[in-house]
Amino acid sequence: MRAHRQRSPSTGGLYSPQTCTKIGLWVNVCLVAVKMTAGILGKSQAMLADSLNSATDVVSTGIVYMGLKASAKPPDEKHPYGHGGIDTVVALGVILILLATGIVAGLGAVRCLFGNGELSRPGPVALYAAIFSIILKEVMFRYTFRVGKKSNSPSVIANAWDHRADVYSSIAALIGIAGARMGYLYLDPIAGLFVSYMIIRISVTLIRSNLGEIIHEAPSEETIETIQKEVLVVPGVRRVRRARVHRVGHARFLDVDIQVDGGLTVTEGHDIATRVKFHLRDSIEHVSDVMVHVEPES
Repeated sequence: MRAHRQRSPSTGGLYSPQTCTKIGLWVNVCLVAVKMTAGILGKSQAMLADSLNSATDVVSTGIVYMGLKASAKPPDEKHPYGHGGIDTVVALGVILILLATGIVAGLGAVRCLFGNGELSRPGPVALYAAIFSIILKEVMFRYTFRVGKKSNSPSVIANAWDHRADVYSSIAALIGIAGARMGYLYLDPIAGLFVSYMIIRISVTLIRSNLGEIIHEAPSEETIETIQKEVLVVPGVRRVRRARVHRVGHARFLDVDIQVDGGLTVTEGHDIATRVKFHLRDSIEHVSDVMVHVEPES
């Protein structure tokens, strides 16, 4: 039997995905202006490059916001499981932008190391802008990651890691600017290579996680065991034959096969299934719908 209510992440409050994404969007817009101004006034190529990185973040965060609004639409005849899958597609888009940023940063660092261009000594304003960016972006990462985990939103979690990648990028810029001011001009591209590696590594990990959802990869054994234990708590359930989880964006849809006393009436078996349905929906996070199949115990 199927539940008739579907849940979606809260759309209000400071810890809602949409509010969090709005804040992230405006933070990125402000950082673009701060970094670009500091890069021009401080004559820092590292800071100018970091400002372009923040500009791509404005685009990716805007995509996340539009995706969250689309995925919040209720189920309809063509989409009986809702529109949560849009969340995963958007997450993959953000991750690909993140991956491209890492690759471009790496290529730029290689050109600086082996090219013939001259590096100048940047001014202190670029140094202060890098420190400001590191602190602000780390705060945004922790805030966004918490919201993403709470709402179980792949795109918000991906956006959080985008903030963390910016922390790495700004740390590289800080090292490069500080090194250049002390005369070690090549510290900038070397730090840039390390940042490129970290961004690419994060991107590959996130791609694997989200592709697993798209191809309907089974959850961990621990998750299945937790579901089975919760089902057995319900009076009248003799055994759990099978439990499956189908994830669509932030939502989980459960299919559970249970065995009950073969001497029960259809109504009594139905009542047990109903209790299982509501118990799972209340005890397991992010469950939107439950299908319970009842069998007699052999």
